[in-house]
Amino acid sequence: MKSIIIRTRFDNSIYDNYCVGIFIANFMATLLRWVYIHTMETLKEVRNRYYKELTENIMPFWLEHGLDRKNGGIWTSLDRDGSLIETDKSVWFQGRALWVFSTAYLKFGKKEYLEAADNIVGFIDKHCFDTDGRMFFRV
Repeated sequence: MKSIIIRTRFDNSIYDNYCVGIFIANFMATLLRWVYIHTMETLKEVRNRYYKELTENIMPFWLEHGLDRKNGGIWTSLDRDGSLIETDKSVWFQGRALWVFSTAYLKFGKKEYLEAADNIVGFIDKHCFDTDGRMFFRV
């Protein structure tokens, strides 16, 4: 195994510089281990916080206030309290919501996510396509 010998202009002692090099290498290895462990702990905390926010606040909010259970689809302009601001529906948002509820169903297996996805895809099929096959922007 080859050793890397560090020479400085202040000291020509190969042994001293070798020891300093070993110290720096060990210090860096220890530092990297510490950063890795703390980064992984931080990532787990962030993941848990986002999971909790998604499953306890965001998804329930949109299930309760966002779904148009009468006409289908999802309302796209809601206030923070869930009150409807306008009745136009963005077609782009319909597709985004369909992806979110479908992915949430596949990830968490909750029946209400599948029902929401079915509601939205039915609305898209029924109201979001023009007669020439192109999609509307808002309906």
